[in-house]
Amino acid sequence: MASAATRKMQSFVSVVNANNYETTFMERDRTTKHKILLFTDKKSTPAVYKALSKKYKDRLLFGEVRKSEEELCKRFGVTEFPTILALTNPEAYIGDKYNAEMKVD
Repeated sequence: MASAATRKMQSFVSVVNANNYETTFMERDRTTKHKILLFTDKKSTPAVYKALSKKYKDRLLFGEVRKSEEELCKRFGVTEFPTILALTNPEAYIGDKYNAEMKVD
């Protein structure tokens, strides 16, 4: 039942890949929202990440990069999954790694 409910959750997470990072993701809400990227080896978006994307949709832009996107993982220096980065310099592929437990609160 939890799995079915998770699939129905509203999500404001963008799927990010090498083709749309610089054009769509980076340019969207450039001056008004900070960008958060989740690098994951899972096939679906975690429920807590969906919840965070909804809670902070007015202030943050959430993106998700799959492990198979090797070019983006390499550019950001991501080798462990999951990894969450708050992008500090999106053009230079630089971000601060989030190391605490991922909870909505």
